[in-house]
Amino acid sequence: ALPRGGVPVAIEVARALGSERMTLLGQLVGTPDFMSPEQVRGEEIDSRADIYSLGTLLFYLVTARYPVSGRTVDEVREAHARGEYTRLRDLRADVPAGFVRAIEQALAVIPHERFKTAGEMESALEAVAAPGDAQHAP
Repeated sequence: ALPRGGVPVAIEVARALGSERMTLLGQLVGTPDFMSPEQVRGEEIDSRADIYSLGTLLFYLVTARYPVSGRTVDEVREAHARGEYTRLRDLRADVPAGFVRAIEQALAVIPHERFKTAGEMESALEAVAAPGDAQHAP
């Protein structure tokens, strides 16, 4: 069942961020900037695509930019194919190393390199919040 009268939460998040770049790809509705590489290619997706989207959201929240960006699904697909992405460390050198590692893992191009579950990602992020992760990524 969908919340809010049938509108997926991801669409509500996109609206809150001011995105009007909604797209329909087959049965897929969403914003290209939050879509995983396999999703923009129209491949079968699983929960790891959600992990990618969450990583994108967290990246956006700390940088006000997307790691991979385009105005359309085609532009995002092409950027993924060319390996064009912005590194979190390049925009925010002050972010703790553990947070950078967690976001990079969530944004891995190859799905099996991402966290397998949201709980696994949560654990990685909780470890960052624990005292002692003042070290920064190289």
